[in-house]
Amino acid sequence: MTDKNTMMRLFIALEIPQDLRKALNRYEKELPFWKWTPGDRMHMTMRFIGDTSQGAADRLIREFLSGMNDLRKVRFTYTGYRFFPSERKASVLAVTMQCSHAFEELKSRVDDVVLTALNLPKETRPFLPHITIMRMNRPPVPFDLFRIKKWADAMPKLPEPFAQKIVIFRSELKKTGTVYTPLAEHDLDF
Repeated sequence: MTDKNTMMRLFIALEIPQDLRKALNRYEKELPFWKWTPGDRMHMTMRFIGDTSQGAADRLIREFLSGMNDLRKVRFTYTGYRFFPSERKASVLAVTMQCSHAFEELKSRVDDVVLTALNLPKETRPFLPHITIMRMNRPPVPFDLFRIKKWADAMPKLPEPFAQKIVIFRSELKKTGTVYTPLAEHDLDF
């Protein structure tokens, strides 16, 4: 049993379908100077929650398992790429996605679950659906940016699969990298 005073860093995310993960990871060798996100760690964060007590996590899991029924699968469509926090100070490269209408309904349900379980209101900043594919420990030099842009602009059509599962993850920072542990998951129904 976990200590009730232990804080856990939590977030809720869509699981990335296997065929999209494979399609993104096949480019790893083309851009070896950044650290690629392993396929099993790829996800689309829908709501970052942050440090949460065991009791609050238990409430969130109960509300999540009862409140995520009758939701449609979400289709991903690649729309481009983006550097975070900015191109000049980039530490992350993400592919941006347009999601099917089912995404808005799912996002709203996630916000309702978080509000009910944790009393955290809906986020006010606009949500940009994206999948982090690379991280870098230093800002890129102009040649790195040139290669990344050339690669991303020439990327062939990616598959447009349906996300079929939403998950509450615990995120733990380790020396070997971030470890994501699923605490609860729910299949999207149709």
